[in-house]
Amino acid sequence: MNRASLTILPGETQNQIVASLDGLGQLMLRAVCKHFRGIIPITYRLLLEAENSAEARFKDLHACFTCLRLRRRMHFADSMQRGRRGKNGSAPETRFCIDCGLDNRYGRPKYTRSDIISVQGVKHVICLKCSKYCLPARPYKAHAKGMALCVACYEPLAETYREEDQRAEVLSIENERLREEMKSFVERLRLTEAGWTESEVENLMD
Repeated sequence: MNRASLTILPGETQNQIVASLDGLGQLMLRAVCKHFRGIIPITYRLLLEAENSAEARFKDLHACFTCLRLRRRMHFADSMQRGRRGKNGSAPETRFCIDCGLDNRYGRPKYTRSDIISVQGVKHVICLKCSKYCLPARPYKAHAKGMALCVACYEPLAETYREEDQRAEVLSIENERLREEMKSFVERLRLTEAGWTESEVENLMD
């Protein structure tokens, strides 16, 4: 039976067909056309039933209760997969996907600048400067450890750190040279005061 033949069935028959489907089946039928989207409302109960179906578990699908969709695990922070927001948690209806967490159409964004979000064990950040959701920049040495910055925003800062380190290295070399010169001067002075001739001092210090 195709989509067109389903829609021309009597309303009572359509309702019986819908009622015979599980949560995932109803969501799939709802996606077929506008007609079924109109007669199958999305409810939290429907989403909960759908995400706990055998097929949804096999495909690792999870419900977002903001955009009201079933989405794969990669679209959710790890924190949304466990505890009270997990499938077996006490409040799964509070779960939201990353896209909804970043979107301000649903009110104030749930994720904000500098947030660190772990997805399947990999850390992502909301860049502190440009608000981009991305992998974090790798810190230059120990500088800015844990800073939530993207590569593009962090690079100018890293360049500043590199220049500072280079200046510090040059200064350290110069200070070491001055210390050695001072030690040599003091030693020459001590030997001269002890009665050594200049040639004897030169021969010793060479």
